[in-house]
Amino acid sequence: MPTKQQSLFVWEESTVVCIYHCDLKLHFISVL
Repeated sequence: MPTKQQSLFVWEESTVVCIYHCDLKLHFISVL
């Protein structure tokens, strides 16, 4: 059970990072 919760936390964190980077990319493109 703890391992599943841990992996879920890691998955959520990586998703947030991905969204953040995608947002940064879109902002950069819109600025150009």
